[in-house]
Amino acid sequence: MGVLLAAWLCCAAALRAQDSGALEPEVKAAFLFNFVKFVEWPEGVLGPEGAPLTVCLQAGDPSAVTIEAVLRNKSVNGRPVRVQRLNRPQKSCHVVFSESGNAKRAAEIIEAVKGTPALT
Repeated sequence: MGVLLAAWLCCAAALRAQDSGALEPEVKAAFLFNFVKFVEWPEGVLGPEGAPLTVCLQAGDPSAVTIEAVLRNKSVNGRPVRVQRLNRPQKSCHVVFSESGNAKRAAEIIEAVKGTPALT
């Protein structure tokens, strides 16, 4: 039930953004933010209460600047969202987003966060 609700909310946010003439990066940011709000993180993964939730974006991704602007001053379950633009994901990333369609790049990202509870 919760997954269906999350999917519906993500779609509703995207449709609202699309209706208002939002650009594709803004729609991606809305999807990302709404999706992250409904993730059930394992106990202790995000650090102590109030610690930031870190979203890592690929430094060269065209949408990175817009996604960072949309997520600025947002919070998820009482945790501020911190955005980092990196060339390579780090173990400190809770969420890793890359819009690269390159299979090799995707494999590198997955390898970089292997063994961590990062959402990719």
